Amino acid sequence: HADADAFFASLVASGGINKTGPGDGDFKLTKAGRQARFLIGGDWGPENQLHSHHYKLEVRISAKELNKHGYLLDIVDFSEHLETVVSQYQDRTLNDLPEFEGLNPSIEHFARIIYQALAAHMDDPSQRMLVRLWEDDIGWASYTIQR
Repeated sequence: HADADAFFASLVASGGINKTGPGDGDFKLTKAGRQARFLIGGDWGPENQLHSHHYKLEVRISAKELNKHGYLLDIVDFSEHLETVVSQYQDRTLNDLPEFEGLNPSIEHFARIIYQALAAHMDDPSQRMLVRLWEDDIGWASYTIQR
């Protein structure tokens, strides 16, 4: 994009990203979806039965400096990777997926798993990422690693 400021402004205007602070690198990406699950390893009442939740994923990325092009990261490339990661879980039963084998499909585990999948695509070690996963707009868990 020839005009980085105009491109960034269009992403904010479209709702694809949200500005979270005054800095150039203060923004978040959001995605929403629905997955099914059931809890294991205890008497969790109705949670032991197959049921679904609506999840909203928030990803925050920051860095001390922008790259040589004036970007925090290639938003198009990262958005495509985000879509690939999210689509793996869309309309799926989390318990049936290998990454949840032997685990309760809690939002805490789910946030960590998504973080790890997204972090594998980040190439700048100075970037920091936080993954926050909302479950039915009533609770959330976040996962981050200080780099």
